[in-house]
Amino acid sequence: MAVRGRTPRLRYYVWVTSQPRCVTCGKPYWSADRRRECEPCRYQRLKLRWRCACGAPMDRKSVRCATCTRERPAPQELRADQRAWLAGLLEGEGTFLVKEGAPRVRVQMTDRDVISDAHQMTGVGTVNAYTPRNRAHKPSWYWTVNAHHHTAWLVAELAPLLGHRRRSAAIGLWSAGGQPVDTFPARRELTLAEGIPWVAGIVEGEGCISVSARGDVSLGVNSTDYDTIVRLQAATGIGRVHERPSRNEKWRPTATWNVCRINELRELLLELRPWLKSRRRVAVDRALICLAGKRGR
Repeated sequence: MAVRGRTPRLRYYVWVTSQPRCVTCGKPYWSADRRRECEPCRYQRLKLRWRCACGAPMDRKSVRCATCTRERPAPQELRADQRAWLAGLLEGEGTFLVKEGAPRVRVQMTDRDVISDAHQMTGVGTVNAYTPRNRAHKPSWYWTVNAHHHTAWLVAELAPLLGHRRRSAAIGLWSAGGQPVDTFPARRELTLAEGIPWVAGIVEGEGCISVSARGDVSLGVNSTDYDTIVRLQAATGIGRVHERPSRNEKWRPTATWNVCRINELRELLLELRPWLKSRRRVAVDRALICLAGKRGR
């Protein structure tokens, strides 16, 4: 009996009156369609199409097989300049956290090439995309290191070059991973070869290369970590440091490192350019064009 206002759905089933036998294993089975093989045999046949990069069979919804998922790649050996660039990047955009007792290091940015380079440079962690709910916000990518031994290795490599606030967070990760606190790497100063890569990492994360309507060029870094701003001035030997009080009682005061002198800014941008990625490099090229016809100190 049809219900008023509703259209009855027509479903067509081809029910087999007698039990057919599978063409592969020969066992009888029930089927609601015209398949000639049972479900286990069909699954095994289709499973041969789903292969991991190593050649082992895997589930259709997986990206890698169970063996490759359990195996963790060994981290790559970092050079001194790469270590300094990563330390500067994490100083500006890094997050050290402990989630459900597991240490984790994460860097999230809207520049995909920066995240990919950090992942390829270390050889550990994963890169994922994040789509914001607000359409006005740009999509971003984040590089996450979850494995305990990879987190301990990354912290041991970068901790000597981190500032006070980041080192305090890294100590929490170090102890959460089961490492004794007294074995945490000591802080040291930047060498001459590590200065420019470290500055480039911070500029990549927190820097601003601005060109005004009159053609005035400036490079600035704003941060709530005063020790990091002072370290920027010491690493480059140029620029000025300004302290700004917070406009809200709940906010922390900030400090700014700013470079405006033409000759100093031109030399610094030329040294930073090989370490910067696509978006910052475009800003540097635009600034150098504006500085080409100017003279000054």
